[in-house]
Amino acid sequence: MVLTQTQASIESKFSNGGDFVPYIEEIRFPMYKSLEDGLTLRLNWPIVALIGPNGTNKSSVLQAISAAPEGRSLAQFWFSTAVDDIDRGVRDGATHRFVYKYRFDNSGTSAECRKYRGSKQYRAADVPKALRGKRDPDYWEPTKRVARDGMAEIPATGFDSLLSKNRDRWNQIKKNVVYLDFRSELSAFDKYIHHQSFNHWTPDATQKRYKAVLQSKWIAKALEGLPLPKGQAGQLIEQVRDLAQPEVETVAKILGKPIESIAMIEHRFFGPTGYTMRLRLEATGAAYSEAHAGSGEYAVVRLVDAIRRAPQRSLILLDEPEVSLHPGAQAELLRFIESEVRKHGHQVVMSTHSPSLAAGLPPQAIKVLGFDTNRQRVVLLADGCSPTEAFAHLGHTTAGPTRPRLIVEDELAAEMVRASLRRHATTKLDTLEIVPFPGGADGIVKNVLSTLALAGVQKAGILLDGDQLPTTASTACDVKSGADAAKAASDLDGLKRIWAEQFHKTPPNLHSNSGGGTNVKTLHLFLLWADDHLGFFPGRTPEEAIATAANLARAEPGRDWKAFWVDKVKSDLHLTANEVVTAEQILQSQQAEVAGLPADSSLLKEIHETVGRILDW
Repeated sequence: MVLTQTQASIESKFSNGGDFVPYIEEIRFPMYKSLEDGLTLRLNWPIVALIGPNGTNKSSVLQAISAAPEGRSLAQFWFSTAVDDIDRGVRDGATHRFVYKYRFDNSGTSAECRKYRGSKQYRAADVPKALRGKRDPDYWEPTKRVARDGMAEIPATGFDSLLSKNRDRWNQIKKNVVYLDFRSELSAFDKYIHHQSFNHWTPDATQKRYKAVLQSKWIAKALEGLPLPKGQAGQLIEQVRDLAQPEVETVAKILGKPIESIAMIEHRFFGPTGYTMRLRLEATGAAYSEAHAGSGEYAVVRLVDAIRRAPQRSLILLDEPEVSLHPGAQAELLRFIESEVRKHGHQVVMSTHSPSLAAGLPPQAIKVLGFDTNRQRVVLLADGCSPTEAFAHLGHTTAGPTRPRLIVEDELAAEMVRASLRRHATTKLDTLEIVPFPGGADGIVKNVLSTLALAGVQKAGILLDGDQLPTTASTACDVKSGADAAKAASDLDGLKRIWAEQFHKTPPNLHSNSGGGTNVKTLHLFLLWADDHLGFFPGRTPEEAIATAANLARAEPGRDWKAFWVDKVKSDLHLTANEVVTAEQILQSQQAEVAGLPADSSLLKEIHETVGRILDW
């Protein structure tokens, strides 16, 4: 991916200067919720996106990151109750904890800190009587270095200001935190009308409406900056603020609306604390509050306002910021975030299901989480990948596509499948989704195949180029019965040998650092899935297969087939010596040759038969 000018500037500052320090560069989870033990996230770009299906603990990871700085705790997000006792859950007796590294300068040394869910007496002065003297099971505290959690030894000398007096632990990172969850980020009006229960004073929807009408008088005065009577002044938490013109212009650009001004107050006129905003449009001067605005408008105003007000080098956590925004607004939102990161050295981590947000990020910024149904754990499927690859993962780790999906290496391979099905199975072509997957066969086998197998997806297949088929592959291998199956059931080394000799040189991603027994079971599962769903094109490469099937050239070992197609296009189009043949021109020429193959072409027949074998239609 080619970086934009803003991204290139971010990369330069991030790599070469101190604009971002202190900066959390890694967080790992020796044991935490449903995450695989030892799962590690490298935060190696100032804006990181966590992508994954529902139930993969993305919000839990954000909460842990938000609890990393000094003085912050996870207890506000996650704590035991009589209904949900953490210590009696699916991880009975687990010692939940996380470890993070942060960079404090460019010396190459990083601080490493650990936070642990411990148990101490409830300490607050206003502890309810029923809890006084009892132990708080959700007291998250920093601890000294623990070798069994893989923490590096603390330097024997130096770094005095960054270490405890006993030099047994690094000091926690000091960083301002902004945490916004856009599924629960509601305006004062929405909290009251849609989420507050009926009570003695407002027993039904009509009475709620009456109260909103009456209280709006004081809200309108507050928005105008007018003084309020003593009885109402106490309901105003923050006086009216007019957003500065740059903020207004940013909101207008993201929303695509001609907004002239935005005013905000924080209050509890409706009961719950919340924000009310008033947007005034250019030209007409028409104004309206969040009660008449869409939820996306309110969310954008809150996000822009919160980020613009954040101190330099803040840690900003955004949970699904795309909620209620159309794709164009999401892309503009990312550009705003990038601009603020470049100017102020913020560190941003977001969870998202948005292709539009991911599309604007470099590969190292994208982390993909998935769920290993075999071990019932959340695993890291990709520590950096293209947006296309990320959402291929996301699509394939959900409940399973309603249309069968066939993953191939590139668009030429996809066109060969289409040509085959046009001749031999037209109705199937109409119901099949063919996905060219960037990154090559190794990436498909290592990540996509393992994801599909773990999720038990049956309506999917993988068709690789012929040169990816091991030369030792034979039809004699049987991983379902006989000696091969017995070997796969208990022998990890034997199982790996079967994979390399019969399926592919690249091993699939086991997603595990655990013992061999777990890996044997998982790799056996991959073998069974690949035996049913992995296939290979005829010939060594699509370029060679088409050329020989169309009688354009003879198959010869070592022939440069890419050069062959370049020469053919030059000849067909009568290009001059100085004109460059484009990839698009080559693909068009290859597509024309494939389309011209007769129905009884052995190439098209073999492709049709292979697709029929590996796809569960």
